[in-house]
Amino acid sequence: MRTLIPALALLSSLLACGGGGSASTSPAPAGPVAPSGLAAHGSLGHIQLDWSPAAGDTGYNLYRSPDGTAWTQVNGAPLTTAAYDDPIPSPSGDGVVYAYRVTGLKASAESTPSASVRCMHGTRLPATMAAGFTTVPADSPYVAEGTVTVNGGNLVVDAGTDLYVADGATLDLEAGDGSAAGRLWVKGLLRVAASPLTPAAFTAHKVGGTLANNEGFSIWFDNAVNYDPTDGSGCLLQNATITNLASGNAYGGFDLINCGPRLTNLKATANCSNGISYLYVRGTGAIIDHCTFSQITPSIEAEQRSSAFSFDHNRFRGGYYAISFLSLPDQGVDPGQVASNDFDGSASAYLYNVAGSTDVPLGGNFWSGGAGSPPVPGETTGLTTVHFDFTTALSTAPSGVGPSW
Repeated sequence: MRTLIPALALLSSLLACGGGGSASTSPAPAGPVAPSGLAAHGSLGHIQLDWSPAAGDTGYNLYRSPDGTAWTQVNGAPLTTAAYDDPIPSPSGDGVVYAYRVTGLKASAESTPSASVRCMHGTRLPATMAAGFTTVPADSPYVAEGTVTVNGGNLVVDAGTDLYVADGATLDLEAGDGSAAGRLWVKGLLRVAASPLTPAAFTAHKVGGTLANNEGFSIWFDNAVNYDPTDGSGCLLQNATITNLASGNAYGGFDLINCGPRLTNLKATANCSNGISYLYVRGTGAIIDHCTFSQITPSIEAEQRSSAFSFDHNRFRGGYYAISFLSLPDQGVDPGQVASNDFDGSASAYLYNVAGSTDVPLGGNFWSGGAGSPPVPGETTGLTTVHFDFTTALSTAPSGVGPSW
């Protein structure tokens, strides 16, 4: 036993010095932490960002993306405060929904990115308007976000001004006959920047009461900025629900006057049980696709041949007519310009005062509820020398009709 004592003493000494066993180490210093609470606030020419500082971080990097995919660092030197004012150039930055995210810095390390936020620059529309509102060039572009309530007049997007409608925004107009109130009147540029995941909304209300049948509002594009299919610029009404459109007096429903906007991915419903609300096409070159229209009649009232006009993959239900063509010097459209739609064939197709020698070509459409096989609607004519040509009508609804959401 006496020979074991020196060995045990040696082992004890080695363990005390860390030899022959696990070393006792200090915890590694904590790395940088991604900040939380990132928020964005837009104004004319600026997007202001702020966030909650993360404990231990010594600085921050801010990143911006126009598409949520390609990110560019905004700051040069590390940011030492939890806020940043990002100047946005105009017009190149008008209507661009920028995404932002921020990282924390500590020593030479950078944290993972924070959750991202999205924002546009521009003058915000007031949340409540007591006497209508007309945009002015000095404050353009404008942005509608949250809920915007318009009373006592029309909302006019004047010539030379732009209005962009953000994700999830609601424009709620006081109902009226469209002359003194009840009209979204676009003379400049209107673009909806909402995505299908967070669509915008356009609707109407009645001050001090409930909307009666036929009451509501109208949307006019009146000599507005044309949509350009080559680059996607111009008036674009998309990814939105539209409810409480008025009945078809001179101001009811949609009116596209002397211009060609694009209407796409819409769910539009009129507040009229008899279907006398109209989608008037009185300008050249409109593009109308992948929409659902309820209680609304499409009415072609301007020559569209050889223009950019296209009308496809839409669904109509409950309109007074399946479709109408009015006061045209000839058939109005080329073959294929109105095609791949699902029309309500239980209502008649209306021709009035359409001249020429060639029948109006409406082949390639489905007429739900129409007569025969494939179904076609009845025809109602007046002061016309031509008829509708439904050949070849589809026997079933085409795929991809209506909005994608």
